[in-house]
Amino acid sequence: MVSTTERTSKLILHWADHLKGHEDELDQLMQSAHLPNEQLKDQLGVAKSKMQEATLLLLTVAEALSGSALSE
Repeated sequence: MVSTTERTSKLILHWADHLKGHEDELDQLMQSAHLPNEQLKDQLGVAKSKMQEATLLLLTVAEALSGSALSE
C-alpha cells in the first residue's frame, strides 16, 4: 500500500515536471518571438526565474518527503 507521504511526493514531482514544461515553452517563446520591447523581455525573464524557483522548491519538498517516507 502506498503511503500518503509517497502519494504526496509523487504529486509534487508531477507538478514540478509540469512547471518545467512551461519553463521550456517560455524559453521557446522568448527565442522565437520578436519581442517588441525590452520591458516585455525583462518581464518574461522574471517570470521564468520565478518558475525555476518554484520548481526547485517543489523538488526540495519532494526530496524531503521521500526521506521521511523511508524512515516510516
